Amino acid sequence: MNKWFQSDIFLRFIAVVIAVIMWLTISDKITLLNNEKYSLKIPNVNIDFKYDKENFELFTKREKVDVTLIGSKIFLNFINQSSFDLFVDLRDKKEGVYTKVPIQIKGLMPNIKAFIQPPYVDLKLEKKIQKEFPVYLDIIGNLANGYSISKVSLKPSKVIVKGIKSKLDKITYVSVPVYLENLKDSVITKDVKVQVYGKEGIIDVDVYPKYVNVNIPILMTKEVFLKPNVVNNPTDGFTVEELRFKPNKVLVTGLKSYVEKMNFYSVKVDLSKFKKTTVVDIPLNSEKWLTKVLPKTVKLEIKLKKD
Repeated sequence: MNKWFQSDIFLRFIAVVIAVIMWLTISDKITLLNNEKYSLKIPNVNIDFKYDKENFELFTKREKVDVTLIGSKIFLNFINQSSFDLFVDLRDKKEGVYTKVPIQIKGLMPNIKAFIQPPYVDLKLEKKIQKEFPVYLDIIGNLANGYSISKVSLKPSKVIVKGIKSKLDKITYVSVPVYLENLKDSVITKDVKVQVYGKEGIIDVDVYPKYVNVNIPILMTKEVFLKPNVVNNPTDGFTVEELRFKPNKVLVTGLKSYVEKMNFYSVKVDLSKFKKTTVVDIPLNSEKWLTKVLPKTVKLEIKLKKD
């Protein structure tokens, strides 16, 4: 008998019996756990409204609901708000008021039941209309002393605004904001997002195009000396003793890249018609890259002497 208990066959048999008993015990516990139902409440779950957003605007007082899930604890432990989606399908709906539209759910495992509270939503779809508006430049900040802006170019200068009629009726102006402080470039060229404003601030509407290209030349004003540029000398028998401008300085305004390199303002002087000392008025014409020269006229004292 002792030999039997000590044999390998008997020991293997006992091991198998113990394994079967353990498996049956665990299996019963798993089955019991699976059969026992638990609930999990997830509050404030967002609803995804599926509709034609380009042509309609949606109004509803309810954008979130509570969801209670019922199922086995094993599966519920792995579920959170990102495990499923709530949605309302309105893609076949036209303009109008809709009541008790069912909220649907997707993404849950088949053995999990969901209860949505409330299970429906009331809403309204309103059709969008469109209207063309001019775009204005909204300058924010100030340039440093001695700087200014030239003629502004906006492309396009008009945009299409799309939204429900009540919103379009509130529009006071459409603009693109440009910040001028700490600018170092001679020309501002950038694409700026269009903003639509009403009396109470920004209005949420669709804009086509969303961005407008802004081109703003930066002007610089600078004081420089006048310098005579003699194009014709005096007639034979006369030489120039002195040319003196009064005043001898002018304020020039023009593109920053051009003006900042100027050291003087050249004035063409034709001396061929003068035979004596005289004072004449010289008009100052703006050059290609200048927009303004002040004063517009200066006096030139011409001193001649006979050879």
